[in-house]
Amino acid sequence: MSSQDSVIDLVNEAYATTTDPMRYDAFMDSWEQYIESCLKAENLSSLYDLENSPVHAHFARGLEILDRLGRLKRQEKTAEKLVDLALGAGCVVDEYGLVIAANDSAADRIGATTGKNLTETALDPDAIDSLTRWIQSARAGEDSFLFVRGQNERSGTSDCFLASLIPLPISDSRNVFGTERKYFFLLSIDLGFDQSTHQMLIDGFGLSQAEAEVAIALGEGHTPTDVAAVRGASINTIRTQIKKILKKTNAQGIPDLVRILCGFTAGYAVNKSASRMTINLRENGNSSRSGQVVLPDSRRLCYVEHGKATGVPALFFHNMLYGTCLTEGFIDACTRQGFRIIAPSRPGFGDSSLNAGLRGAALVDQTTRDALYLLDHLKLQKVIVIGHVAGSIYAQRFALRYREYTRGLLFVSHAPHWDDAFFDDLPRRQRLLAKSTRYAPAALPFLTRAGVALIDAGGHDHFIHALHKGVEEDMRALRRPDVYGAVVQGLRHTVKRGAAGFCLDCPLVLTDWAPDARGLDVPVHIFHGAADQVVTRKYIDGYTRQLPTANLTLVDGAGQYLLYSHWPRILDGMRGLL
Repeated sequence: MSSQDSVIDLVNEAYATTTDPMRYDAFMDSWEQYIESCLKAENLSSLYDLENSPVHAHFARGLEILDRLGRLKRQEKTAEKLVDLALGAGCVVDEYGLVIAANDSAADRIGATTGKNLTETALDPDAIDSLTRWIQSARAGEDSFLFVRGQNERSGTSDCFLASLIPLPISDSRNVFGTERKYFFLLSIDLGFDQSTHQMLIDGFGLSQAEAEVAIALGEGHTPTDVAAVRGASINTIRTQIKKILKKTNAQGIPDLVRILCGFTAGYAVNKSASRMTINLRENGNSSRSGQVVLPDSRRLCYVEHGKATGVPALFFHNMLYGTCLTEGFIDACTRQGFRIIAPSRPGFGDSSLNAGLRGAALVDQTTRDALYLLDHLKLQKVIVIGHVAGSIYAQRFALRYREYTRGLLFVSHAPHWDDAFFDDLPRRQRLLAKSTRYAPAALPFLTRAGVALIDAGGHDHFIHALHKGVEEDMRALRRPDVYGAVVQGLRHTVKRGAAGFCLDCPLVLTDWAPDARGLDVPVHIFHGAADQVVTRKYIDGYTRQLPTANLTLVDGAGQYLLYSHWPRILDGMRGLL
């Protein structure tokens, strides 16, 4: 593709994403091609001087279009919430089989998308016929659930779905006959035994690892002889293990054991779904509270508190994307163990006022003064200071400026250090944003505003996937409902007032703050995921060269989502500072 073609493609995609937010990834691909071609040709002037280029004129026009369209306010229908939070493929259909809401998993698995009919999906005709007959006869409180198994004509596999009649408060809820319309929720049910099942059998029944493996093999339909052959053990050894398994599970035999395993797994799947669907309600619980203060310059500073109201206080500086939300398990543990996490929303994030007149170190200094004002408002004099990813920049500055308030300093998934050699280590989407910040900062307002439109349009999964696809540990963490819920809430926190706060933070993470570490005289503990591909070990090593006394904990099996997936380790660090 020629340079001119590249520019034309970029401009076309820029305009396309203003009207169709789901084109955001295609636009970012075009932008990446453009910026990399300029860097390869060492044509940096076309990037640094982007404001005077034709490309920027189109970006400015695109930004104007987005501003005129305004923030998309999605109608928060119950149907959309339900499928968005469902674990697995989920869709809502009306009494005629019309799909009125479906998640990405349902689209991928059976081709169910909004506006289609069940007859247009990949479910086989027999399954659709069973569903249709049941839908026509189902009444609230009577036969309101149906388990249906059907052949997936797209994949050739067998799919299992649980259908349920649901009350759905939609304003236009009368059908063509004038009677109340009925709505049904279809959720995929997978009774397979995965790694989580394996661990629960160990925890729940006290099975050894070998016994859990044997039990799962039996649950999958293998005979004791098959199990012995696969495990390379004698049949007598397997029979002895089976006896122990039956005793520990109180099963009367292998068929009863299979029944227990299936019920256990199905119950766990339902429990995970229920957990996921209540994530957004957590902030209103007794262990999380919200508040706000008016700062001396009349700006509004909003904050949340997690944990015990009278507990040991910790001041939490959030990251650029992941917000002030914590997982339910972490919050409950803080409540039980007597910790109070105070998490202010930095300027331009959440509901806090933007501080657009400040940049760089001046912004960092003012933000730490805002945090000090909040602590004085809450009458707190000594706190643990926590910096999550980019929040570590603010956490370090607070500890430097307000030593008398700081009990100790915890960095999670980051250390405030940067070297331009890190560009090539970053995952693709993060690398593109970092290079845009360094070489084409004039493009940031449009890049980020288009990203906000994608999230507003319900494309948060697309946004998250682009950041972490190919990173096994992060994708595994996202399959946990508590982690996924915290990450999605974090995105919404970031874009609530637009992307201006995010844009102000971007240059900060490309600044080396490590030399300031030499001025610290408080305990410093760094928690780093051993598999983190966003913030690599080079960040940490560069920082600890400036501060050799820093304590480093590498957490195996953790990536960028360490705070959410391995929060007990962070809690250990907080206790250690006491």
